[in-house]
Amino acid sequence: MKACKKICKQMKAEGWQVYGKAQKLEDALTSYYQSIADSNEDVETLIGRGSAKDAKMAMSKAQHNLKAQYASMLKSNVSGDVNMVIENEASGKEAKSNVDFDSTFEQNVNQRIGKLKPNLILTRQTADGKTEVNLYLIVKQ
Repeated sequence: MKACKKICKQMKAEGWQVYGKAQKLEDALTSYYQSIADSNEDVETLIGRGSAKDAKMAMSKAQHNLKAQYASMLKSNVSGDVNMVIENEASGKEAKSNVDFDSTFEQNVNQRIGKLKPNLILTRQTADGKTEVNLYLIVKQ
């Protein structure tokens, strides 16, 4: 948790705040990192980022970015399995590529995800008047 306090101090200096909750940044980050530490499973953290003059647009961009990362992560996980099957089935024949599968799979996942529910949402105002949003999602592998 020492690292968490260091990160919190840095983020506070950068102007980040917890979005939509009357919660201190330190409490939110501590809870978030504790969730990761308490997980008995292998977890990965995805961060969706968005920036725009309008707060709603920044949130929308961050949500889109998060969905794209999530779809890409799922594609990577499935792609490894598909490659093994292709190699096993090829047995002496020329192995096929699964590039078409990869892009189609990622597009389908991205379309069907819907709205992801982030574990933590942070926001800040930049000097040029834009709103920046970071959506943090803990994904169990």
